[in-house]
Amino acid sequence: MLDQLRAARKLPDSRITASWKAALHEAYRAVEAKEEMWHLPDGRTLRVVTTPNPEGGVIYLFDDVTERLDLERRYDALIRVQGETLDT
Repeated sequence: MLDQLRAARKLPDSRITASWKAALHEAYRAVEAKEEMWHLPDGRTLRVVTTPNPEGGVIYLFDDVTERLDLERRYDALIRVQGETLDT
C-alpha cells in the first residue's frame, strides 16, 4: 500500500525506507500518540497523528495543514516588514 501511495505522489519520496516502514509498524506497540509533519512532493504538508488503541490497532489522522502554514509564513513576513518599517 505504501508503494502505491508513493507512486501516486501521496507520500514523501525521501521517507520510504525500511527504517521508516518499521517506525510506522512500531505505532502498534506505542503507548502514546505521536505527531509528524509530512512534506509531500506536490507541495502539500500533512500533519499525521498516530494514536494507538490499547486493545489493538492504530488510528491515523491525516490533516492537510498546507494553507495554515502558508498563512503563518505570510503573517510572519508582514510582521517583519512592519517592524523594519517602524525601525527606520
